[in-house]
Amino acid sequence: MICPKCKNENPDDALYCAICSEVFRKKAQQAPVEPIEPPATPGKPTSSRFAKLATVLQFKKTLICCALVLAYLIIPAKLLRSAGVPVPVKAGEFTVKGLDGKRINLSDFAGRPVLLYVWMTNCPRSIDNLGMISALYQKYRNSPLCFLPVTLNPDFKTTVAPFVASHGIEYPVYNGHGYLTRQFWPAGIPGVFLIDRQGYLHQEFSPDKNDQAKLESYIDRYIADRTPESYFVDMGEPQPDLTDARDGYFSILKQAQQLLEDENYAGLDVMADELRATKARFANGDWKLVAYYEGVSSIGTNIGRKEEEWERRLPLLKKWKEVRPASITAAVAYGGALVNYAWYARGSGYAAETPEEDMALFKQRLLQAKQALEEADKLPGKCPMLYDQLMTAALGEGAGADEQGEIFRKAVAFAPDYYHYYEEFGQALWPIWYGAPGDVEQFAENMAKATKDAEGMGIYTRIMVQYAMGTTLFGENGEFFFKRTNASWPLMRQGFLDIDKRYPDSRVNLNEFAWLACLAGDKTTAKTIFARLGGDYDKKVWSGLTYARWMTWAQKEQKGTFFERIKNLL
Repeated sequence: MICPKCKNENPDDALYCAICSEVFRKKAQQAPVEPIEPPATPGKPTSSRFAKLATVLQFKKTLICCALVLAYLIIPAKLLRSAGVPVPVKAGEFTVKGLDGKRINLSDFAGRPVLLYVWMTNCPRSIDNLGMISALYQKYRNSPLCFLPVTLNPDFKTTVAPFVASHGIEYPVYNGHGYLTRQFWPAGIPGVFLIDRQGYLHQEFSPDKNDQAKLESYIDRYIADRTPESYFVDMGEPQPDLTDARDGYFSILKQAQQLLEDENYAGLDVMADELRATKARFANGDWKLVAYYEGVSSIGTNIGRKEEEWERRLPLLKKWKEVRPASITAAVAYGGALVNYAWYARGSGYAAETPEEDMALFKQRLLQAKQALEEADKLPGKCPMLYDQLMTAALGEGAGADEQGEIFRKAVAFAPDYYHYYEEFGQALWPIWYGAPGDVEQFAENMAKATKDAEGMGIYTRIMVQYAMGTTLFGENGEFFFKRTNASWPLMRQGFLDIDKRYPDSRVNLNEFAWLACLAGDKTTAKTIFARLGGDYDKKVWSGLTYARWMTWAQKEQKGTFFERIKNLL
């Protein structure tokens, strides 16, 4: 064997000859040396070559991955989706408006999958799809899916309402013209957008009447994809709030409604007299008389049938008033119905957005309502709801502070523990109505002082809760309430505690307490109230804000500042 060092013949089987081996041994004793690699076998790379090749390949792989990620970020999402690459994009917020004038926002359905169907009444393909969309609605109406059919008709009120009525459409229809953001403008009409529970937009395509199975497969996937937060989100169509469920709100409403349908006017008077005499209340402190009058003076929200319902309801109330002319209940019920009929003509949108003819009809009906209520005020009997309706009419009429104040003073003198009075007058002081910034807060403080002996700070809290929940001035979910008002959380917190002493079984009050504590950043209070509530949330209070996320926030330990943490460690 040839020695690779000296090239001499090596008689032994050793790699190096005896002389070279001795030299290496002596050098090794003097200083460590790197081992000499054996000669490479022909046709096979050495380990160092392998290492170099692996490094090069790794670099190329890294370079390719970086290029793909960069392309994914730079290429428009729509282009990638059209090429079949699944690209989830965060769905931006939008607001649409229903036939009843009510506004809803995408954020109201946080934690639920959303099917947004964009269509037009004059589109042949949209008309062909009516059967398919109706079938989807019937199948998924009691599922977690939020179903949003939105039209782009520019003349929504004059075109869509008759179309809905004539085609017997049962699902709610919303106006997207001028409301829907550019992100949700479909490439073709009709268009479908599917949004998952986390608020990411996935599928987007233009369906036809044969795509029902395809849509169902997508919907089923998003319904099954549940996040922990979604377990606390309402899993069906809008349900009554906790007051309804626990205190029989709808039971009273339906009972009064049935008595009216049966024209049992004597029975209506007996029922109202008992509710007034006993001052029967729900668990949150509100009078049950409110549910009674809603049953007889309101018609609900059946889209496409409202005018027909009013034409049936008003003659029944008028007949009751004629049959029993001394009945304060009949007079107030008729006047209250006229107030609601007037607001039906106007809608719930801003005055600037209301057509002139609707506003004129609103004023005309409101005048009739006011006259009817003033006649009721002359009767010997009295009813708390009379002043409630008078204040609602005065609000729409644009009555000045003096007239509003006069009605309010009469009201609280008659029934100082009828909480709606304080909330109604407080609403008239909102900046979007007839007040200036700070007016509501000052009014709430004054009323709290006047009722402190009986209510503690409860009235202050009730007025401010109505302010926080009744307007979008403070963000869609009230998140800016404490930043944009002079509301005092310490006073509100004390008011909630005072209310809780009087009404300890109200889950509605506790939900409102937890919600305001979260908005105020009061983790300690929120954590305590969440512990009492468990999973018993009120969707009316937590609209757009998932109960679970706030509960998680409240339960997280407060780390404190750097110095506070060091102090705790020491």
